Amino acid sequence: MKISSLIPIELYASYVAPGNQPTHPGDTVWKDEYKNGLPPNGEAHGKRVILCSRIPFKMFDDDFEETPSVHVKFKKSINQVFIDDEFDLEEFGIEDDSAYEYIKNNPNTTLQDLIRFGLDITNKELSFYGCYVNEVKSNEIINIT
Repeated sequence: MKISSLIPIELYASYVAPGNQPTHPGDTVWKDEYKNGLPPNGEAHGKRVILCSRIPFKMFDDDFEETPSVHVKFKKSINQVFIDDEFDLEEFGIEDDSAYEYIKNNPNTTLQDLIRFGLDITNKELSFYGCYVNEVKSNEIINIT
């Protein structure tokens, strides 16, 4: 089945709420100016990126207390959503073990690439935890909570 790379998917990026301290390297404290375009909030494959998932990511401090967070919902085409180097195929509903090797050998693997391994992009039950995008422009932001 041929899937268009222009299929949009809604994802969330999470940031530390203003007035709180980041507890992990790479955590980013939210600023209102970010609604004009999101900054990186983490790292993947050795570069700063915008980590995201299909559900809002809960942030925790070193004592496993939930950190107040700002969640930004945005829309991206599936060929612009990459797989992090710390991924779990269960988060994508993929049972084909050959997908692990594919992702390890292709660091620019996108959600579109995973369709051949059984990814069901329409399954809203999957978290897609382990994704990232390189940029989110203001016109791609749906809401901020």
